[in-house]
Amino acid sequence: MRTAPGIGVSRRTFRELITALEAALDLSAHRPGSLPRLASYLHIRTAGRVGDVSGVDPGWE
Repeated sequence: MRTAPGIGVSRRTFRELITALEAALDLSAHRPGSLPRLASYLHIRTAGRVGDVSGVDPGWE
């Protein structure tokens, strides 16, 4: 699935990337699977731009 230029990746691709990101990071005090469950929210907040995930307010949970 392709997206328009500048829009970011599709929701499916974004969820897959978030799942891989969660597996790659050493996250203390973190429940496994919580990032993929929030993938839809993160996709909306970042317009599908994976690099923008780090800029989401840390109080989002």
